[in-house]
Amino acid sequence: MVPAGQGHALFMESPLTGKAPRIYADNVGLARFLQRTIECLLHKPFADESLPVIDAQFERTGSSLSTVEERVVSDDGELILSFWDLMAPFVLTMPPARWTDRSGSTAPSCRRAARSSR
Repeated sequence: MVPAGQGHALFMESPLTGKAPRIYADNVGLARFLQRTIECLLHKPFADESLPVIDAQFERTGSSLSTVEERVVSDDGELILSFWDLMAPFVLTMPPARWTDRSGSTAPSCRRAARSSR
C-alpha cells in the first residue's frame, strides 16, 4: 500500500511537448511519492519535484488479452495511449533496502508490458 493512496500517474516526455517532462495524475500525493521512490532511480528528470502535476482523469478500455487503450483527460486536452501485442504479466518487487513504505514493508506491483504502442 502506498502512503499517498490509490491513483494513476503518467510521466511523459514527447516530441509533442518539446521533450519536456510532464506529469499527469489524479492523485498529486501519489505522483510525488513515485518521484521520490521510483523515478529518482529510473529517470531522474521525472524525479524533479518542481515539475507541476497536471490534474487529469484516467480511463482504460479494451482487453488485456488484445489491445488496451488509456485515455488521459485534463484541462490541457486529451491523450490516448494504445498498447497491443501484450506480454505475460509479471510482479515487480524491490528489496526493502531499496524501496519501503513507512512501515518498512516492500511494495510489489503487477506489471504488463506491451511490445507495441502508440
